Amino acid sequence: MDDVFQASYLRLEETRQAYPLVRLHSPSITLNQWLAFARYWAQIPERRGGLLALKDVRGYLHALFSYRIETDLSHGKLMRVSDLIIGRLPGRTIDMEIVTAIERLADGIGCSSVVVELAQSLAGPSHVATRSAFASARFTPYAVCFFRQEHPLPLAHEPSRRTW
Repeated sequence: MDDVFQASYLRLEETRQAYPLVRLHSPSITLNQWLAFARYWAQIPERRGGLLALKDVRGYLHALFSYRIETDLSHGKLMRVSDLIIGRLPGRTIDMEIVTAIERLADGIGCSSVVVELAQSLAGPSHVATRSAFASARFTPYAVCFFRQEHPLPLAHEPSRRTW
């Protein structure tokens, strides 16, 4: 499997290349929103967070995710993975490679615990292989999360309209 996909940090110059994959996952995300998001993660030291991409040997992106390092009251140093975007391919190879990349990254940073937040879109029947890959690597369901958005986020090029 190691020769099919390679995990690497998503560099700023690669963010436009990743946009079609992002749009496949979230069609409402504009290019400006995606570029602002990627710029935010690019400024954070890799030991604290970032964007990781899985590419094939030709350099095509097939998956990406964001991660951040936190200190959890119950689990100590913890890596939280979110924004997982996967281009669907036949078989389980990409799913197993994502799990492997997450485990290697956590080990390299010194995190003994990992939380993977799967978007509701990954809970459907077309993503059974993704959930199965995490289960086979001893990941277990961990928490129930609730989400509420008071105000839509402003576009990346618009000034913030939020008042606190």
